Amino acid sequence: MGRACLMLKTLPHRFGACVGQSRGLNTAVDKGSSSTHSQPSIFHVPNTSQKVNRLRRDIQDVTIVDTKEKAFEALRALQSDQALTRTHAWDTETEGVDPTIESPVGKGRVICASAFCGKDIDFGKGSKLWIDNTQDGILHCFKDYFENPKIGKVWHNYSFDKHVLLNEGINCEGFAGDTMHMARLLDTSIYSYNLEFLSAYFLPEVKPKESMKTLFSVPKLNKDGKPGKKLVLPPLLDLQNSEEHCQRWIDYSTKDAELTWMLANKLYNLLHSRPTEDYMGNRMSLWDVYSAYMIPFGESLIEIE
Repeated sequence: MGRACLMLKTLPHRFGACVGQSRGLNTAVDKGSSSTHSQPSIFHVPNTSQKVNRLRRDIQDVTIVDTKEKAFEALRALQSDQALTRTHAWDTETEGVDPTIESPVGKGRVICASAFCGKDIDFGKGSKLWIDNTQDGILHCFKDYFENPKIGKVWHNYSFDKHVLLNEGINCEGFAGDTMHMARLLDTSIYSYNLEFLSAYFLPEVKPKESMKTLFSVPKLNKDGKPGKKLVLPPLLDLQNSEEHCQRWIDYSTKDAELTWMLANKLYNLLHSRPTEDYMGNRMSLWDVYSAYMIPFGESLIEIE
């Protein structure tokens, strides 16, 4: 049956299983969860106020990691027997790169990262994991986890996240799916492949995602100091560490990981139910095609970038 068909025999029977040494998929489309902001980037490590810390603790169903001790607790949950039976969805938010006009290769830094792998996985204070990477060394606590090829991870626009994590010295492995390209394989006529549109299209029963621009845009100040008509995004670190925005910011970023996980499982079921044939007439599903061909091919494209 050829090498491709032999590969199919080694695939997991359901999307939630760990993927073994799987590979990534490139994308030339902008990261759906990142919007353009015209304000200067901020690269200092802010001093989070006590009030911001209290506001963060009040967020429901979110486990916040801002110390190494909390990072190790989260890692125990991520690597528990229960969590290792399914893929983990991840999303990053960044400063210093505008994905609508710039490549993240060698540019930009991760200011926070979010994970979700099901309501039944509790990281300590909830099923949504949020990592504050403005605190020195926190994300690097997860380096071995990210670089473990046996732990399946799913993303929306994996190429962007792969490169910004490389900027942090983390070479992510264990790629299990990219919802942007899973959707494209399923239907090439969809209006948009950003996370906001795809989640509304495939998950109509779920509260829709609101864009960063909708949630956080503010009027740009005119030369006279008065608010103008043009809306711009404040620096993202300001949103993350401000008393006014920190709760909505964490809700926004963790929502992306949760939607990615839900969308990936939905798309897996749809792809798995769609029959096709290979060039020798062997019957398979579109998920088989995605797993056997698109995932390994994508890693090569990312390396070319």
